[in-house]
Amino acid sequence: MVNQYSEWNTPWDFVNNDPKRVAWCRAGQDLAEMYQMVPPFCVSCWKVVVKPQKHSELIQLRDIQREMALEDPAVWCKCGIEQRPYVPGLYGGYFYTDSKEDGLNRLEQVRDVLWSKIPDIPICLKRYCTEFEKSLGDSIDTEKRNPKDAQDIQDFYLAHLKKTQVHPQQPRIIKLEVYQGWIDWGWKFGTDEDRKEIEDTYNDEKPLYPKPRTYERGENENV
Repeated sequence: MVNQYSEWNTPWDFVNNDPKRVAWCRAGQDLAEMYQMVPPFCVSCWKVVVKPQKHSELIQLRDIQREMALEDPAVWCKCGIEQRPYVPGLYGGYFYTDSKEDGLNRLEQVRDVLWSKIPDIPICLKRYCTEFEKSLGDSIDTEKRNPKDAQDIQDFYLAHLKKTQVHPQQPRIIKLEVYQGWIDWGWKFGTDEDRKEIEDTYNDEKPLYPKPRTYERGENENV
């Protein structure tokens, strides 16, 4: 039995982590790379993607995800800063489902909830991980492209994989580290308005980091 470590060096708050995805996702990435196929478990993964445009919207999204997960424990979701170079935007939020129909239903639900509080925030439904579409092609062709024995390959792989004791939820101390990373990210890459909003919220309206003094010829001659 191998213990699944808690995610600590991560840009994500796993607000309500799905235990089966925690146990599977890393193995799925490995299987896809080895066999150049999208594992059947991943084929049935549909996710609602939310793209906050600034730090304050990310915080709103996190709080809304918490509320939705409290009302329905099957609302599997995460949010955070988007550090992958091949994914546009500074921030992202995800809601995970197990079929296209469930995904479309979640899409409608998330739009209803979020657009009433954050109008016009981009929200869409996509299929499985962006990494698969990037390396293996358009998700609409997955069934045609996958080998006919994809399920057998996955079953064999899983049968020989070490069992994992899953601890899907992050401890509070890790979440606090994640949130500090969000603040630094938003301050560094956000607009001047975003930066000021972060300083007002988290640093008593003072600069988060001191602005360095600059010099020109004829100025500060006493130095």
